Amino acid sequence: MIEQEADLLLLQPGSTYLFATRFNEKENWYTLNPHPNASKLITSDATLDIATLESLVAQDPKVLSLQSAYPNEVLLPADIANNRTLNSFHSLPEDKKAEALERAREAKVMLDQKPPHAVVP
Repeated sequence: MIEQEADLLLLQPGSTYLFATRFNEKENWYTLNPHPNASKLITSDATLDIATLESLVAQDPKVLSLQSAYPNEVLLPADIANNRTLNSFHSLPEDKKAEALERAREAKVMLDQKPPHAVVP
């Protein structure tokens, strides 16, 4: 690939991202949510190991915000009616809900400790 073509890519090879996705049963694939808050570049450093990536994710303000909000998600009535609530907080078994609530509480504590302008590398 020439350098000019690489600049046109929506996703950069070697980068790590977080995406909000939705499963399409008919096509048997996941689709990306186009909302600006539905994706996050975690790092462009392709040399990082899993432990370092997990550490970056665990400290990222957007990830923490999503974790904090998860128990309060609002499902679309059409999704509820058509049983398309896979991976929603409300679809979790009680033990997984408890784990998600604990992660949400921890995320909220971490967010409250960070100044609003905090930037995580």
